[in-house]
Order: sequence, then C-alpha cells, then structure tokens
Amino acid sequence: MLASPYESATTDAVPTGTVPVGWGHEPLHLGRGLPMSGFAARTAHSRGSLDPAPEAVALAVGDEVVVALDVIGVDRQLADLVNAEADLPNPVLLTATHTHAGPGILPGRLGEHSEQARKAVAKAAAVAARRALDSRRDCTLEWFDPEIPGLAHDRRKAVVSPDARLRALRWRSGDQVAGYLVSYPCHPTVIGPANLYLSPDYPGYLRLRMQEATGCPVLFLTGCAGDINAGHSVTKSFHLDESGGRTPGDADLFGTTLADNLLAGQWQALDLSGGLTAGRTEVDVTMNPLDTETPAELRQRWEQELRSADEGTRALLRSWIAWAGTPEAGRSTDCRLPVARLGIGEASIVFLPGEPFLAADLALGADPASHTIVGGYYLDTPGYLPDAASYPLGGYEVLDAHRYYGMPAPFAAGSLEALVAAARTLTRAGDER
Repeated sequence: MLASPYESATTDAVPTGTVPVGWGHEPLHLGRGLPMSGFAARTAHSRGSLDPAPEAVALAVGDEVVVALDVIGVDRQLADLVNAEADLPNPVLLTATHTHAGPGILPGRLGEHSEQARKAVAKAAAVAARRALDSRRDCTLEWFDPEIPGLAHDRRKAVVSPDARLRALRWRSGDQVAGYLVSYPCHPTVIGPANLYLSPDYPGYLRLRMQEATGCPVLFLTGCAGDINAGHSVTKSFHLDESGGRTPGDADLFGTTLADNLLAGQWQALDLSGGLTAGRTEVDVTMNPLDTETPAELRQRWEQELRSADEGTRALLRSWIAWAGTPEAGRSTDCRLPVARLGIGEASIVFLPGEPFLAADLALGADPASHTIVGGYYLDTPGYLPDAASYPLGGYEVLDAHRYYGMPAPFAAGSLEALVAAARTLTRAGDER
C-alpha cells in the first residue's frame, strides 16, 4: 500500500487479534441512454457518466462479503443473482449507496428501470465480491468517529443535524493500512435532479479522495439517512430548476470534506479477540394507508393539478396517477423486512433495509463505546421507515413517498422500532457466542 502524507495516527493501544479481510471493486459498466432513478421530476435518460463513475465495492471479512453498489436501491432477486454468479460461501450483504444520480434497476420501484443496467450491476457486484474473497489477508482493526458539524441537515425541520455522525473502520496489515469502511447518514442527493450524468454523488468523491491519499480501497455505507440530507428541502427535488447549485462540484466538496476529517484523525485500536459473528433475521411489519381520500379521488385531484403544474411537478403527478391506477393502491398489506449484523471483535455493523430515519442510528450506535456502524438500504428497498414520533408531523416521507416506491401504503408506525429491536437481538446473540 502507498504511504501518504495524510496518514493519520493510531492510539498507543496495541490491537489484539486479526481477522482475514479482502477488498474488491469493479466499475458498473453503464452506457448512455439509461433511465435514472431517484427524482420523479427527471424523465430524461443518462448522457454518460461523471468521474468518478458508479462502481461496486466489496469487503470480505472472514466468509462474509459486504457489497455496496452505486445505485438507488437493491432487492433480494438482485442479491440472488450475485450469490449465484460469485459462488459465495454465505448470502451477500448487499447494500446501495442510494445515489440519486444512478441508473434505474428496480422493476416496479422508483421509476423506470433498465434490465440491461440491472444485469450489468449484478455482474459487477459478483466480480467485486469474488475479488474480495480471493484477496483476504490477516488484518488488525481500528476505529474513528469524528464530529462533523454543519454538513448533514434534518430536512424535515430545515436545521443542521447535530446527531449525524461520521464513523469508520480501518484495517491494517502489519504496519500498512489495508483499507477502510466508512459510513455517514446523509442522502446522496447533493447532485440535483437537473443532472443527467451517472455518478455515485458524494460517496464517490469521498472514496476517491481517500484512495488518492492512501492508495487503499474504501467501502462506503450510507447510514440512516431517511430524514437527513445536505440542506435542501424535499420540494426542491420535485423541480428541474438548476439555479440552486447541487452540482458535481458541490458533491466533490462534500465528499472530500468528510474524507479529510478521516485522513487527519486519531484512530483507536480495537480488540479482535472476540472473533467474527454474523446474524440475519426478518421482521414482519404492516403497511397501512394514511390518505383521507380514496385512490380514485386522489387520481381525479391530481389530474386537475396537472393542467397548471410545471414540468417537474407534472412528471411527479403522473407517477402518482399511475400508482392510483394499480390494484394494490391504498390497501393494507403485510411485509417482511431483512435485518443483519456483522460482529468484528469490538466492532459491530448493523444492516437495515429501506430508508431508516436517523433515530435508528441513535438507538443502535449513539454510544461511542459500542463501536457500532448502522447502514441503511440493505437487501430490500421498500421505502421510508420513520420513527414513531415522526408520524404526527406528516410530510413527504410519511404520507407520499410510498407512491414513487410502488408500494400500496406507508409502513405503519412502530415498524422502525421493530427493526431496531431485531438488530439488538442479533447483537445480544452475537455477544453471547
């Protein structure tokens, strides 16, 4: 690995034990003319890719493999393709960075999708996963969680979020850094809906900065970012106005700022004598309609609003009108959501599905002594998961977002808390082994 003038120090404590760790990455090999997912107001197809371009990044820890894809979301069928293609020893821990400048790859969810892009993404994920497994070597582990004030915002309250924490793990092979896992709870929507070029958004610039400085691979997990973004209102994403910034340059500044804080930090050595533990479970939750109007009444109202709406709002309304015409619209239904946990000595990585609100991170990872990273967008992408206290406030995430997701209704209050309880059960089970 390359030495770096930015290489940060480690505390005097000597890490105990090692774990086998490997890395792999692969470009997503996406062409032009693909539907882009994340902003319903954007209907034009991609014109190419920015630099850095979207990719698949994999981290193997023991026989477990985490793969993070620069796409809006993933699903179980995509994970099955990766498992079969890569011949993995355990089911892949597949996540999305949730970039809103990525390709549409989810059938029936979050807008138009491309089957060609979906296959390319699955192939890249499998290649990266296999490379990670094949490159494993014994490493020690370190932790860092600096305070980063002023970047992440509670988008529902339009204030800076003091609780959004940058967290990272750093592996060492001998006296050299081998690679990183970094997580931050903030929507990758720094680049706005007017953009027509594929990009990882700020996670890609964070990875690039750290790779250039250290020569080491970086896997990024988007944290519990359901109610957190870089400071713009939700309604700004419903329009194609380019006057408010939200450019690739803004994403570059955002990502490199996070990276520079990690590169200059004081890392804490962790004890790995507890070994590796992994657990997976599923949680039954319910989706319940909250609309006071029927889908037919909503559709009629939206059709009237189309007549005077601007271009971006018309695209959004058309997607809602299409939702209202589906047989499932407005029905209560049951859903099973996945939760996973990977224990690495003193460290713990919790994987939650969908778009969990930051409250889940506070419940599971707020204690600095726990050395816990909580990632969202794991294995399934069914929509927003607000904490129960957020439901009386209403808003897009509670009342409207399920339509763009192609889901019949919002998740019932208490769903996020049920996922947090399941994650705690996995943690206790891992600690008892």
